[in-house]
Amino acid sequence: VLAATVASVLLDAVHDPFVAVALALYSVAVTGPDRRWIPWCAAGTLGLAAMIGTELTSAPYWWLDGPGLVLFGWAAMGGAWAVGRNVRERRAAVARHSEQLAQRAVADERLRIARELHDVVAHSMGVIAVKAAVANHVTKVRPQEAQEALRVIEGTSRAALNEMRRMLGVL
Repeated sequence: VLAATVASVLLDAVHDPFVAVALALYSVAVTGPDRRWIPWCAAGTLGLAAMIGTELTSAPYWWLDGPGLVLFGWAAMGGAWAVGRNVRERRAAVARHSEQLAQRAVADERLRIARELHDVVAHSMGVIAVKAAVANHVTKVRPQEAQEALRVIEGTSRAALNEMRRMLGVL
């Protein structure tokens, strides 16, 4: 765009040489890497082309008012660059914020699963400990009750293991 604009200025074929370059600078600032020399290079090149163009041709349309329009064009190019950089920085900030929200959601989900896993293990181990104590206490006096306590221990431990497998599968 800059080369085409410079050629247009030198051939006196353009009425406002700064609009296309300003739009191009905006696009480069939004999408490209942060190279602060680009707008200075564009402004300098167009300024030089303007000076050479006025020497080669009769005063072009955009030079009739003197260097004021060139200064305005430079301000437009600098403004387009600044707006483009600002848009790029805001987009990057939104992307960083979105990434942080996603990481926080993952951490919250892991914490929820860890709490649920803790609850399953703590409850199951409590039931197993109580039933084991009952079975140990009544083994000789009431073997049927001891056997029932052992069945509860077996069922509770199997259920807890299955629940832990399911939660770990989610992780």
